[in-house]
Amino acid sequence: GKLCNGLYPGDTPLPELEKIDRLNLSWLITSYRHYQGNSFFNDFFDRLAGNTTLRQQIQDGWTADEIRASWQDDLKQFKAIRSQYLLYPDFEE
Repeated sequence: GKLCNGLYPGDTPLPELEKIDRLNLSWLITSYRHYQGNSFFNDFFDRLAGNTTLRQQIQDGWTADEIRASWQDDLKQFKAIRSQYLLYPDFEE
């Protein structure tokens, strides 16, 4: 008898879910916009995200594309370092 808000991924057909090749930030952003209670984010969220940046971006109203764009420089640096240790050709090339 208690109202629970949220998104139900079951409404998305399985073939559509299988096509998602990256973190679906839109579900997280939409959930935050609908439920901006003080307990939406917690320290565990920050731990999973690695720091407080993602939390702050969502709270500041960034879009999923803006958030992904903010990752690009760090991803390029990581991939440059990673390339030295690959045993097989990179699947992204």
